Formats: sequence, structure tokens, C-alpha cells
Amino acid sequence: MKREGWLLALLGVCILEASEFSLGAGVGYQTSPYKDDDSTVLAMPWVNYQGESLYLNGLEAGYKVHQESPLSLTFLIKGRMDGFKRQESGYLEGMNTRKYSLDGGMKGALQTPFGTFEATFSHDLLGVHNGYATELEYRYDYHQNGWGLTPFVGLEYLSKDLSDYYYGVRSSEARAGRDAYTPSGSINTYLGFSGYYRFDGSWTLFGGGKWLRYDSEIKDSPIIEDSSRLTGVVGINYRF
Repeated sequence: MKREGWLLALLGVCILEASEFSLGAGVGYQTSPYKDDDSTVLAMPWVNYQGESLYLNGLEAGYKVHQESPLSLTFLIKGRMDGFKRQESGYLEGMNTRKYSLDGGMKGALQTPFGTFEATFSHDLLGVHNGYATELEYRYDYHQNGWGLTPFVGLEYLSKDLSDYYYGVRSSEARAGRDAYTPSGSINTYLGFSGYYRFDGSWTLFGGGKWLRYDSEIKDSPIIEDSSRLTGVVGINYRF
């Protein structure tokens, strides 16, 4: 099952300087936590723009309304590429499609000598899951002579409505071996890294990975097989 764009939304590898446009291509891999749902390998175009206030980074776009060091505040919209398509066979047969959505909200960041701390709140804009998510993340940016590495760690809270839509089983979807299930709000933890290497003034090799571990509210769902999800990407782009 293909999920165009999930990679860009989840990793958020940002390698641009002020007022730059970058175009390239990448190949990504993501495991699926759902039963009888395959991992995905996907090739896709990669587009980034970073201006003084406006940015586009994969499936996330934002506008910085406040950016006086060490604090910044950003309005953002981003794709939520969770879910699965309706299947005609296998364990998920009889389950309705869990659709992609578009979330919008605000992000605050505090830059310190020890790294950057971020807090994000976002809510469903399309009426798909009608829920919200909050996220706390710490990252440390290291740059040296044309290359950089950014490890990060964080946690996310998914509201009851959001968790139920993507990981719950409705009474109309229950069957033998798949009981109805309604999760509460869930707290997931994750860690990962992003990095880049610049060959010259224009070409850049980039990559990254993210490992996310699900809360017990999600792991206990009868449609969930794996307790974690792994995402990775590698690609190359050209800065104009």
C-alpha cells in the first residue's frame, strides 16, 4: 500500500539556509504497525523552500510570526499520513478506510546552547479524525565543514478522537478474532536523526531515520501487530 508523502511529513529533514529553494528526489522506507499491511518503499520528488518567515518542508508549511532569539512562534499546516486503505482480504478485511488528513496549529521553539526545545499543537482541519495532537521535542544541531547531523528525541500525545479513528475498531467492524476496541488518548515516544553532506555549492546528499514506539492504548488494539514503527529516507537535491 502506497502512502505518497508520509516520509516528508514524518522526518522533516530541513537542510536549507535563509531564502533558498531546493529540488531533488529521495527514496524512503516505512514499516506499518497494522496486521497484514506491508512495509512501503517509495521514491518521490523532494521540494523545500526557506524564506525569512515562510517555509515549505515536505508536507509541512509554516509562517513564523515571532522569531526574536532565543524564541520563535510559527503557524503551521502539515499532512497526517497515518491509516490504511480498505482491503478485500486479510485481517483488515471489513475495516473502513482510515484516511489521510491535514492538521494545522502552532509551534514554539526555544534555542539554547544545549540544543533546541520545541512544543507543537495541531488539530484536524478536514474533519477526518476530529482530534488533536501535541508534541514535545529536543534536538541538537551539529554542523561542520559542509556536513551536519541532528539527533532528536521526543514524545507525542494523540487525543482520544485521533487515536480511536486510526487505531480503534468500530462495533460495525468487529468480527470473530477482531473485537471492537476504543482506545483513549495515547502518548508515543520517538527518537531519530537527520543529516546532510554537501558535495559542492549546490548538490547535497541528505538522509535520516525515525523510530517511534507506541503507547499501550495503541498496542492493545486488535488491528495492531507491531509496537513500533521505523521510517528512513535518503536522497539528493540541488539548491538554486
